[in-house]
Amino acid sequence: MSSRTLSRLFAAALGLLAVYFLITLIPRGGDGPSEETDEWSGFFSRLNRVTVDAVRFDSPDGPRVLSRAGDAWLIDGVSADSGTVARFWESVEEAAITELVARNPDNHARMGLAANSAFQMTFELDEETRSLLVGNQGPSSTAFVRRPESDNAYLLNSNLRAYIIRSLSDWRDRRVVVLDTARIARVELSFPADSYAITRGDGAWQLVGGGEVDESAARGLLEELGTLRANGFLEEGDPLLDAPGTTVVTALTEAGDSLATLTLGGEEGDRWVTAEGNDTVYRLPGFRVDRLVPSRERLEGG
Repeated sequence: MSSRTLSRLFAAALGLLAVYFLITLIPRGGDGPSEETDEWSGFFSRLNRVTVDAVRFDSPDGPRVLSRAGDAWLIDGVSADSGTVARFWESVEEAAITELVARNPDNHARMGLAANSAFQMTFELDEETRSLLVGNQGPSSTAFVRRPESDNAYLLNSNLRAYIIRSLSDWRDRRVVVLDTARIARVELSFPADSYAITRGDGAWQLVGGGEVDESAARGLLEELGTLRANGFLEEGDPLLDAPGTTVVTALTEAGDSLATLTLGGEEGDRWVTAEGNDTVYRLPGFRVDRLVPSRERLEGG
């Protein structure tokens, strides 16, 4: 091998070695601190359904508070839907800052991060509070965010924004009543012009004073009593509230103890319903009413 060839090989080896050292000296994503991780370092740590006592959502329209009450959660003082709360905390626990997208506060308005347009989310845990401002939806499941004391805007990889803009009605627990249907031995239905009852027989339901109850009608009634879910709530001023309560459904045990008493108002379509011991007035869709209060003819299979 000639000396010229050896020199070329040696130069190539030195070049490769230099490239190797350059690569090892260049910081890679996730290796060591960066401006992004410094500003958000530890922000999402310990933010979960166990450590946090309350979450306050502030928007230009006013505040909303999600607060812990033992093992349950309240939204503005009323029961929150457990499934919605669980999904909210999953979004918090999976949240991650992905990149810095702007430093100039002149960009805040178009990102929804200006002081008069951003949503502020504040977590209360122990004696500490942590806040972030949330602006417009970003690409995919992201949102523009910044710390209240900083002009830097970032992309947050999380579905948190969907819960910040969620209406109170969509946060609330819409279950009117939840019963163990195995304990129901009798259901009484009272109307202005009629009343009747069904009882659990040996393997089938019987219409009191009549024959065997249609199986599908009995199954529908029991499924609604098992978990009766409204499609909304009636607020003051809703014209449906003017309709008097005309229908009463009472579920009883074999010993005659009341498991639930429901009162329905209105005549057709959506109706209002209340459960004894609960002041909330729910809006019940017509198809649920048809299953919950079947007519005598339907119970008889007609």
